[in-house]
Amino acid sequence: MKKTVSKFVISQTRSAISTDSIENTMMLFEMGNYREALEGCRKFLNTGDIRIMLALTEMYQFGLAGELDLDKAEYYLSEAAKHDTESCFRMAQWLEKGFNGTADPTSAIDYYLRAAEHGHSKALLYIAECYASGRLLDCDSEKAFRCFQKIVEKNERNDENTMAEVKLALCCLNGIGTEVDYSKALYYMSQAARHQSREAIYELSMMYSSGRGVTQDSRKAFHLMNEAAALNYAPAQYELGVMYENAIGTIENRERAYNWYHMAYELNYLPAYAKMASFLIDGSVSGRDYLKAREIAEKGASHSDAECNCILYQIYSEGRGVRADRTKAMEYLNRAIIEGSSNAAKIMGDLYFRGDENHIMQDLKQAEQWYLKAAGENSIPAMKGLVEIYLSGDESISSSEKAKSWLRTLAEQFEDTESYYKLGKLEEDGVFGEPDKDRVRFNYTAAARRGHAESKLSLARLYHEGKLLEKDDHIAYYYAYSISSKIKNPQHTDLLQSIESELTENEKNEIRNTIINETMSSASSKMHY
Repeated sequence: MKKTVSKFVISQTRSAISTDSIENTMMLFEMGNYREALEGCRKFLNTGDIRIMLALTEMYQFGLAGELDLDKAEYYLSEAAKHDTESCFRMAQWLEKGFNGTADPTSAIDYYLRAAEHGHSKALLYIAECYASGRLLDCDSEKAFRCFQKIVEKNERNDENTMAEVKLALCCLNGIGTEVDYSKALYYMSQAARHQSREAIYELSMMYSSGRGVTQDSRKAFHLMNEAAALNYAPAQYELGVMYENAIGTIENRERAYNWYHMAYELNYLPAYAKMASFLIDGSVSGRDYLKAREIAEKGASHSDAECNCILYQIYSEGRGVRADRTKAMEYLNRAIIEGSSNAAKIMGDLYFRGDENHIMQDLKQAEQWYLKAAGENSIPAMKGLVEIYLSGDESISSSEKAKSWLRTLAEQFEDTESYYKLGKLEEDGVFGEPDKDRVRFNYTAAARRGHAESKLSLARLYHEGKLLEKDDHIAYYYAYSISSKIKNPQHTDLLQSIESELTENEKNEIRNTIINETMSSASSKMHY
């Protein structure tokens, strides 16, 4: 049978408690009998009991006993802070936030430091972030690292410990305040992820996506990003959109990409604004809505988002839902450049490369400089623009060696399939000098493995001809037959027939079965996603 206590009994209990001891006084305070508690606190004020000081702080701060006095509240909290670490931390917050009317960050930091010296986890975390950012304290990454380390070494299972594990992992990953140590970075990040830190799961995904500190694994990166996104972490929702849009660790799915971008946008994650605007302009998933695209881009641009300024350049340059305005378009493009957009620098390179009617005269030297600026920020389109310039045939700027260098960067660092093919083609055509058969074979094969049909056709031709590569019609037929459903042109048809005439039916069937099995295996792998 459930027991109940009437209000009358509670009232009788309150009245029965006297203020003859600190314990009774604190009981009155906890029960909400603030006027009698205030009398008791005043009686035991000289004892220096921390509980009395904190009770007085609350009663004067919020006027619980009928008297609101922030000066007294601050005084009693400062008295408690002399002997109590938690009170010291609370005093720091009081001064930082200016509860008494005026914030005093300089005095606040002194209290934070005192609390941190006594091992207070929240104070240590605050001080560490101040050292890391240079806010309120001189930037000192080594001190920040040591503070994060102290929190983790306490091994307390709380939010501060988990956050410190993430920060410590990032320090080890990037060599901030300590030497780069990938094993420790993975250990601390995994620990935080096990405690359901959204940021840790996200950062782990980014590690596996880039291959930093771990073996690169797009599938694992995708699954981890899903996990972080499901925890309503906006950066993860945005990155999951990027993965679906660009088929990273999963198959391409623009509808899912749009949905994840929209979720991140709803959480006011700024990078998602430009993606949303782009999808609304494109219209292939959500339907075209130029007005909404412009509104979203303008909102993002008002917060200094460079990519939103690029979107507005596109809108006004092309007249998407508005009257084309070249002057306004260029204003937005210049803003994006000032804000550091590599995409904007690439667009400016395009304008100088091709010329822009009466606005910008063609100038390959200027185009090169803009492309180099964007390429320095790892802009793949800008690197491809540099390749075009260096292969343009213009005597003032053409350079096959520079073109080769950028193509190799695109192929080796960014695994760009088309760049592998171009390297093979240019090598075969003797643009880089006497053709090197090993380089031709390597680059065409690298592109072919990534499904590039033209590379497979080139390999089929070279193995069949037996001139630059050793004649092998089995390999030639493998490549030629594998693209039968993807490429339709007389050159391929004639080549396939010519190769088939060199093989028996058994040989052709064996090669066809190999291709069918590989195709089924690939399809099965994709179904995994």
